[in-house]
Amino acid sequence: MFRYGPWLGGAGFAGGAGLTGLTGLAGLIRLIGLIGLAGLSGCVAAGQRTPAVVPDGAMTQSSRALDLLEAGRPVEACEAFDAALLAGTAYAPAVLGRELCLEDSVQDTGTGALPGGAGGRSGGIPAGCSAAAEQCLRVQTAFFLYGGLDRQRYAALSDGVFDAALQSGVSGAGLLFMRAETLWHTGRLTQARKLYVQAQVARGLDRSRMKLLHRRLADIDRVLRVAVTDTGRRMAFVPELTRARMAGLLEAELAAQGFFEACPAPLMPEFAVPGMHLVPAEEELPADIAGHEDEQAIMAVLEKRLRGLQMSAAGRFDPDSVFRRSDLALLYEDCAIRVSGDPSLAVRFMQSAGVLSDVRRDDAVFNAAVLLVQNGFVQLRDGRFGAEQPVSAMEALQVLAALRGMAGCGGAKQP
Repeated sequence: MFRYGPWLGGAGFAGGAGLTGLTGLAGLIRLIGLIGLAGLSGCVAAGQRTPAVVPDGAMTQSSRALDLLEAGRPVEACEAFDAALLAGTAYAPAVLGRELCLEDSVQDTGTGALPGGAGGRSGGIPAGCSAAAEQCLRVQTAFFLYGGLDRQRYAALSDGVFDAALQSGVSGAGLLFMRAETLWHTGRLTQARKLYVQAQVARGLDRSRMKLLHRRLADIDRVLRVAVTDTGRRMAFVPELTRARMAGLLEAELAAQGFFEACPAPLMPEFAVPGMHLVPAEEELPADIAGHEDEQAIMAVLEKRLRGLQMSAAGRFDPDSVFRRSDLALLYEDCAIRVSGDPSLAVRFMQSAGVLSDVRRDDAVFNAAVLLVQNGFVQLRDGRFGAEQPVSAMEALQVLAALRGMAGCGGAKQP
């Protein structure tokens, strides 16, 4: 029923490999209407700010379905949504959850239409407007985290729920917190931070949510210090970058900021950087990037001729391979040479005996690894550099931020 996308718990912005988009504006309107544009407005229509009570069974079963969904048990969650609808046929979170279960099942089976006339029911929220809207956001978030919604659609649907709640005069710390969570998961960190603070001021969150809120605020501040683009902020908590995603990150965080114009590669007619394999201008691009979602970023990076993100001697880029710590070291060294304008930086530490216990001095990555360590980007354990270890997005962002800082506004500083 679900496709478990590459989502990383609560600490990642990478979306799941979810549904294809809705077919046309009508589909988008239907699903936004599903979660209560009309129903939320009905909460306050004609001055009726105290709507009728939903049976306890509907809320209880819907909450149980959410717990199951968040625990990665979508089939059981779907059954619980069914039970909730038996107790309260118009309870919006249950309607929404069931609809998304059905639609995801249709995508998997390829039947081409929602079974049983699904999608025609009203998504009205007849009781506890704030709590119900909050649950709708939780339903959408759970589907997103487990691959049942792609990022774009998750953002659109959650925006619709929150906008409808605001139009109906709905508020509350819980709703603000869940809205902040949807912004967090879609990488809109500045907006998320604002709502986390509002939820904190509004009070009413339980201890576990307050603890998460404080952690989110600390993480957002940490990201905003090193990431200057939406791409960087959205990717900040990816624990293992691929070579393709590192290319995209570099293009966003360095190239788009004018780094390579401010710090062009020095001319090196008599100097060869150890281990360098650059792509001649006339050489064909690697065939394994054709059609890749990051193809344009990879092509742009290849043109810059950077070690760590160059094509192999076999003519491959290996876009979906892990971007390793050794790759980051070589990339940092090349960019540091550009900042300083001094190619001799590539051999400065070649005689540094005993610094690294797991990288030999005659290894092509040795000098770059020592440079990375001496600038504080890698903490050694028992003298080990860990050349094959994957690089997280946060580690890469810290290095890219340091390079921007070294370059300044076109000025060069010695690394």
